[in-house]
Formats: sequence, C-alpha cells, structure tokens
Amino acid sequence: MDAYRDYGDPALRLESDLDNERAVLLHLAEAGIDLADVANQLESEGIDKFARPFQKVMDEIAHKAHAEKR
Repeated sequence: MDAYRDYGDPALRLESDLDNERAVLLHLAEAGIDLADVANQLESEGIDKFARPFQKVMDEIAHKAHAEKR
C-alpha cells in the first residue's frame, strides 16, 4: 500500500479510450481470434486449476478425519 501511495496513479480508465479498444477487438476478430472462445477456455482452465487442488485438500481432510475415528 505504501508503494501504491507513493507511485500509484489512480484514475478511471475503463472508458478512457473506447475507440482504440474497439479497434483492438476488431483486429483480434480479423486475425481469427474469437474472444468468446478465449474467455471460455480461460474460465475452464481457471476452474480446473482451482478444482483439482481443492479436491486434494478435501480428500486429505476426509482421510485425516477417518484416521482419527479409529
């Protein structure tokens, strides 16, 4: 936080250059890049990167709980 206070430049930027952003998206489409496909792939990979470690933790908890019952 201190570094951000010293060097940060907070500003509303989401709508600062919409014409350029539209042009970038158009160029992506012209290059054959489907943004919806990219978003779906990222979502799927993100879910997988969370789900596998989460399941591993849950399995370990279940294993330890079962071992303590003995």
